[in-house]
Amino acid sequence: MYPKSYYDDKRYQQKPRDPLTLDIYPSMGKTQFKLFEDDGITYKFKTDSLYNITLIECDPVSRPDAVVINISGQYKGRGYTGMPEKRNYYLTIHGNKPREVFIEAYGLTEIQEMVELNNAEDGWYFDPGQNVTRIKVKTKEAKASFSTTILRGSS
Repeated sequence: MYPKSYYDDKRYQQKPRDPLTLDIYPSMGKTQFKLFEDDGITYKFKTDSLYNITLIECDPVSRPDAVVINISGQYKGRGYTGMPEKRNYYLTIHGNKPREVFIEAYGLTEIQEMVELNNAEDGWYFDPGQNVTRIKVKTKEAKASFSTTILRGSS
């Protein structure tokens, strides 16, 4: 999901496509979603491959102790005019409270601490009222790939 926005008379979006919010419901098997983006104005996605596909994969089965979410920022396409260079991500993972959350990018693992997300640059928070884990990932290159590992809590 993008932030709420509107388009002007020339079909230009009036707010940036940032942050990108992903609402994820881990199931019993591996799932994937392909987010297709283009300039929203021309048909160059057909003629010149000017589009971007971000691949989002959720794997709750390869590791019995974790749910792994992989995001491939430029999975397919050549990009497009107006494509954001950087992007913030908000992940909403439905399910029980995790023990720990890890963000892996560029070969590094960052251990995220549970924090209030309103003023934090990145981190995670479990909302017991809605039974969701909210993860805020600091600005990444829009073309970049990263993964999030949510270690399941002890029940």
